[in-house]
Amino acid sequence: MYLSRGEWEMRQMKKLAAVAAMLGMVGAYTSGQTVAHAWDAQSSSPPSASPVHYVETAFAATRAHFTGYEVHDWTTLNDAFLSQQAVHRLSHELAMKLHLSQPRLYQHQDSRDHVALWSGTVVVQGLSLQSTVEVASLDIPNAPAQTVVILRVLGGGNAQATLDRVYAAVDGLADAIGGHAQVNATLFGALPGLRTGEERSAAIRRAFAAVGAQELQPMQSPYTTSVAGYAPQATVATAQAGQQTLNLQVALHADGYKSVTRVLVGSPIITVEY
Repeated sequence: MYLSRGEWEMRQMKKLAAVAAMLGMVGAYTSGQTVAHAWDAQSSSPPSASPVHYVETAFAATRAHFTGYEVHDWTTLNDAFLSQQAVHRLSHELAMKLHLSQPRLYQHQDSRDHVALWSGTVVVQGLSLQSTVEVASLDIPNAPAQTVVILRVLGGGNAQATLDRVYAAVDGLADAIGGHAQVNATLFGALPGLRTGEERSAAIRRAFAAVGAQELQPMQSPYTTSVAGYAPQATVATAQAGQQTLNLQVALHADGYKSVTRVLVGSPIITVEY
């Protein structure tokens, strides 16, 4: 079935809502904060301790060819159901602060969902990167109402050098929004051919060893191997999954259509489908 862009984005938002519920991402709204533009912000962490260095080190150990990245923030603002007007106003303010070029607006409103999503591009180091800013207020049956902000920036295969700056900008903007933020970086790439389950597992072991991480949550199927885990010494963001703390996820998926094995490395988790 063909989906319009708006329908596709709405499905993505609902999938992300499920991820957030699984990880128990909850927070409180902080009012009166000024949303600051952060494209020029530089990380105060030494390069070896930065989230970007952490995920890039793990990715390099898989020996995959880099094809792109996603920097993604999920910020829980409050446990309230905002009006469509308030959702639109906040989303527009954030899109302007992100310096979104040629913004396009998608809105959805019904008795339980108020959504405003702006899509466009941001220019970083001369490259135009796909970006979205979404505010969604949900009145979920048998659960607290919730308002969330979702920021996404996508870089292609020629954009790896922009990752550090994009991460710093999204992290700074998320911090200025207030509430409880969860910033993720996911790198994706490919290995030639359809790798076996053991070959996929070996690539994952190399990635975990490269950053001193422990494998905690393995999953394997005939075509996909995924492991989430934790490096205690890493000074990077973490996510909670049940009783376990995670700051790394690596997944390999054999793509029979293209005769390659897709590789994804995310910290603290992978935020794109595989």
